[in-house]
Amino acid sequence: MKNDFIQELKEKIKKGKPLTALAPMADVTDEVFREMIVKYSKPSGPDIFWTEFVSADGLNSVGKKNLMRDLVFNKKESPILAQIFSSKKENILEAIKLVYKLGFNGVDLNMGCPDRSVEKQLSGSAMMKYPKLSREIVEASRKLVDEINKKDKTRHFSFSVKTRLGYNKIEYEKWFPNILDFEPDIFSVHLRTRKELSLVEAHWEISFEVVDFIKKYCKGNDLKTPIIFLNGDVKSPIQVKEKIKLSTCDGIMIGRGAFGTPWFFNEKEFKKREEQNLDSKKGKENILYRLEILKEHTKLFEKKLNNFKSFNLMKKHYKAYVNGFDGAKELRVDLMEAKDYKEVKKIVDNFIKNRLK
Repeated sequence: MKNDFIQELKEKIKKGKPLTALAPMADVTDEVFREMIVKYSKPSGPDIFWTEFVSADGLNSVGKKNLMRDLVFNKKESPILAQIFSSKKENILEAIKLVYKLGFNGVDLNMGCPDRSVEKQLSGSAMMKYPKLSREIVEASRKLVDEINKKDKTRHFSFSVKTRLGYNKIEYEKWFPNILDFEPDIFSVHLRTRKELSLVEAHWEISFEVVDFIKKYCKGNDLKTPIIFLNGDVKSPIQVKEKIKLSTCDGIMIGRGAFGTPWFFNEKEFKKREEQNLDSKKGKENILYRLEILKEHTKLFEKKLNNFKSFNLMKKHYKAYVNGFDGAKELRVDLMEAKDYKEVKKIVDNFIKNRLK
């Protein structure tokens, strides 16, 4: 019998368990950040991981060495999907074959990233402007994944897509069928349009209608209904449950909510930390806890990724780790000037010595 994590997720859904996933975020959900999530959200953690997105064009180029680094993962992250993007069908298909060989549990097509450099390649959110091309890519990808699963009797390799509500306006009824017609195993929706970026609140007010449309469309056209994840502005495990109840989706994908809180997916630990923040004495312990994790995160990044990625990428994490306490602004300013782990450790240790002891 195949090792099929999709069926395992469906069993959890039947039992009423709210599913969670770590969203794919460029230059954020690298192997180091995921390792921090695994460590500090155990024993629970997200039900599924996504990698940061990777260019399928780049994976088919001569200089793909650094991109391959984005596809390094640990078995503790399983199940994990590799997210890829391109507007070139042949490159997408070759990337899917590579992702399968690397041992990922599945592949996810990015059809929602609003980054201009990605859109110039007619990829990410730009795919919504080219529905015919999108259909061709999704259909060919689904067909290839099905062929892989027919040959491999040991494990299920899944196919999924992540997108938005529309490009310039909300028009999911027109856009979603181009994906749903080819029965993705997982369908993830960021509840904003491309035009809105993250400048407005996610449209949870229409989340029930969005999910209802997906379910009715699939049922009405004799299609398998995918596992549905929604994404946007969810900041706590309590909100995860509230949003699932509101929308009737199967799971919530967490993006920025996990910044600075690698314990996000451990509801008990998250609640404990929130309660301690309200206590002056324990609140100080929480700050120390955050700062020690910040140093650990930085050290691990330098050890594993410094030859592949800019150290400056760590600084978006510092903004999340260091906030909400006296002296946080000054500490952030100092950390923005740091060039390596040694400097970060010195800055943080001095802050602890002078402000927290």
